[in-house]
Parts: sequence; C-alpha cells; structure tokens
Amino acid sequence: MTTPIASQQIGLLAQLRQDHLNIAMLLEMIEQELAAFDAGDNPDYEVMFDVMHYLNNYPDDIHHPNEDLLFQRLLDRESALRTTIEKLFAEHERLAKQGYELQLLLEQIVGDAFVERAVLHDKLFAYLNMFKNHIGTEEREVFPGAERVLGTRDWLALNAEFAERADPLFGDIIGHEYQAIADRLPQ
Repeated sequence: MTTPIASQQIGLLAQLRQDHLNIAMLLEMIEQELAAFDAGDNPDYEVMFDVMHYLNNYPDDIHHPNEDLLFQRLLDRESALRTTIEKLFAEHERLAKQGYELQLLLEQIVGDAFVERAVLHDKLFAYLNMFKNHIGTEEREVFPGAERVLGTRDWLALNAEFAERADPLFGDIIGHEYQAIADRLPQ
C-alpha cells in the first residue's frame, strides 16, 4: 500500500514527466515544420507561432519554476548534482530568452515580414536541440536523484510550494489560442 506522502512524491514527478512528454510532442511538431521548411515547402508558420507561444507560457511560467523549486531542494541535499543543476537553471533562462526571440520572429513571418531562411532555421535548430538535451538531463540525472535523495519532509514542502495551474493545451479545457495545435496532436 502506498502512503499518501509517497503518492504525492510520485505525483509531483509524474506531472513534471508528463509535461516533458507533452513538450516533446510540440518539439516534434516544430521539427516536422522545420523539415518542410528545409525541403523548400511552406511550413505552417501560424502553428509554429502558436507552439512557441505555448512554450513561452506554460513551461516558462509554471513547469520551469516548479522544476527550479525541486532543483533548489535537491541542491540543499545533494552536492554531487550541483554542476548539473546549475547548468539546468541557466538553461531555463536561455530557453525562455530564445523561445521569446523565436516567437517574435515567427510573429513577423506570420505578419508577412521578410526573415532570412537561414536565420529562422539556425534559431529553431538550436532551440530544439537545447530543449531536448535539457529534458534528457533532467530525466536521466536529476529526477532519479530527487527520488533517491529527498525525504518525506522535502516532498511535503515541495508539494506545498509547487504551482498548480491548468495546462491550457493538455488540460481538460483547451485555450482557444491553442486549438490549432490541439487539432494536430495525436488522440
């Protein structure tokens, strides 16, 4: 029988891991559009813009701050992960900055502004690679470390601090600004 604390511990990590799966689907969507772009076809810039809008909101406003709470708690308990966690903190900031720049770039394209293909390609490629590597590090190193190191009091404190907000794309109610993305997701 699972204790309530263990259930909450698993629930917190399960939410972060589910967010990673959701983000990975969106990154794949951008990769598909980038492949069309590289093949000389016209990608769906509006969907790409919508994806970047989402990635600049839910992950940056909710998911990453929740991870930051977990990371800080883990730093207080496990010095062996310090270098990795400090790198991830910095990546959260870089992902937010690059994501915002990409969203602005795609907004210009949707508004019929000229943007050099190489500029868009390079920025998208760098963002996708950083985000995928970032998630991989969290899944392989940090989350297992948290499961191994953090105790009941840590999980209770984290549970009290974690932000809870409905996901506007993957939650029960889809925000109207994300409907075009939702229509393209596998059911």
